[in-house]
Amino acid sequence: MLNGTVLDPPAEAEFVERLASIDDLSEHGDHLARYRFSVQFVQGARVLDLCCGIGYGSFLMAAAGAKEVRGLDVSEDALNAAKGQPTLPNLRFDYGDVCATLPEPGTWDFVNCFEGVEHVPDPAKLLENIYAALKPGGLAVVSTPNADAYGGHSGKPFHIS
Repeated sequence: MLNGTVLDPPAEAEFVERLASIDDLSEHGDHLARYRFSVQFVQGARVLDLCCGIGYGSFLMAAAGAKEVRGLDVSEDALNAAKGQPTLPNLRFDYGDVCATLPEPGTWDFVNCFEGVEHVPDPAKLLENIYAALKPGGLAVVSTPNADAYGGHSGKPFHIS
């Protein structure tokens, strides 16, 4: 489905379909670009996708050939939306607080956390947990939006403030 960091047309169509219920797609172009960056690292990897929301990025990484992708989020509503989408055999979603101990510390090849740092009560603890989750030589990619570029938070239904 994915070819390097460029989405093939079937994956692009699946991505757009998964976003069809989201009101504001302006931020999602940037979000998609971040996942396009991440997919180059996930082939054959165990991936932990923190603050996964409705799971479209988790889906893209699973489709890119990750051995396993586990999406983790504190919003049960977002996870229910994620679990209601089409899935892949190497993808699962779990409820979890990213400021608590993450599942299977020291075993993840790749930890991804896009637009989550700004929503947690203890960003330093989140970063410590990301480091602890990685196996030796593992890689983490973390991003946070520039609120000035988007005019602040958009009030999306699954965003935690």
